Amino acid sequence: MQQIFIELWSIKDKWRELGMDGRAAFVDKLVPMVQSIMAEGIEIIAWGYNDKAIDRRVNYDVFGVYRVPNRAALDKLQTAIAGSGWYDYFDHANAGGAALSPPAILGDHIQLVGPPVFEEISDAPVGDRITVPVGKLNMSAVTLGAGRPIVFLHGEISHSYMWRNVMPHAGRAGRAIALDLIGMGHSDKLPDSHNGAYSFDTHYRFLSDALAQLGVTKDVIFVAQDWGCNLAFEWAMKHPGAVAGVAYCEPVTAPFEWSDWTPPMIHPMFRALRSDQGEAIAIQGNAFVEALPMGVLRVPSPTEIDTYRRPFAEPGEARRAPLDWARQVPLGGDNPEMAAKIDVHSAWMAQNELPKLLFRGVPGALVAGRRLDALRKWRNQTEVAVRGVHWLPEDDPHTMGRALLDWAAKIPKST
Repeated sequence: MQQIFIELWSIKDKWRELGMDGRAAFVDKLVPMVQSIMAEGIEIIAWGYNDKAIDRRVNYDVFGVYRVPNRAALDKLQTAIAGSGWYDYFDHANAGGAALSPPAILGDHIQLVGPPVFEEISDAPVGDRITVPVGKLNMSAVTLGAGRPIVFLHGEISHSYMWRNVMPHAGRAGRAIALDLIGMGHSDKLPDSHNGAYSFDTHYRFLSDALAQLGVTKDVIFVAQDWGCNLAFEWAMKHPGAVAGVAYCEPVTAPFEWSDWTPPMIHPMFRALRSDQGEAIAIQGNAFVEALPMGVLRVPSPTEIDTYRRPFAEPGEARRAPLDWARQVPLGGDNPEMAAKIDVHSAWMAQNELPKLLFRGVPGALVAGRRLDALRKWRNQTEVAVRGVHWLPEDDPHTMGRALLDWAAKIPKST
């Protein structure tokens, strides 16, 4: 995962004693090192002089700040600096680590917990991308492994890319299939897009047809997030006996009062999306997609952000699907039909004996308070705490993957 590296230094007398020619020769030798740094994907954000007017200033004269793609590259950077002889000539101090969001750090401070141990999170796609014809349109999916179908479903502004670090674990237990919902990811957009075109029922119809095309008819394990959970619940209800288990995180469930919708910082965004301003900020401005980092504890890399932006790069109706998802949440008493459908999902999931795996985000977003209390009453359920806010697979995918593998291994396969 993305790292930040900061170095602070001051000149030693030994550097002064080198003389002009010696200092120039040393700097010339640094050029290949700098080139190797850039080749590793390390970005030098800036070097600068430490302003003496800075409050609480540390006693070093110069600083350097780097954005580093992963821990392995950070180790290479530190090795290169030490190997250059730099420390012989400069009094030096370093700081760095995984790039986390301010809420992540503040949350840890509140709980008085130490720095978390983050495993490497890759920004590279995995698996084989395939096209699934559904009527006159095509849906896209990524597959990995073989055996019982393990179907991954995403939510409102993401796509199959979100599951890239979880799927390799699942691929050891079966055929992992991560779909891009219609209008999202690499799947086609609706030709007659308009406000409300990407309804829950529309997504379900395309999803159901795509699963049929893929031969997903029995012994299915769903792994889902956000609205993808509700789609999985609906499919399981309508295909009795076909589902072996449901693993899920951050589902849309009751209660739907604004006071239950966490974190509160998302309220202004959601209120605006659901108002007459929605088209301006989400269809023209793409603000909803740009808000993805608010739901991730770590700081996503530029590659990750660009990958999430790409399906919605074109202003206009190409950005409609995420906005429609935001408007379908029955908050504050609106959209009673959707609320009724979600209540049916929850009642059915609470009573059936399907094996369930709840990934509870810490601190989480949608699964908290009264909503979490209700989910904990669902029968035959295992709960696993994972670090994250809303897009848990972007923060703690390997914990999710290992838990999924252990849980799935205990579910008998249908014949």
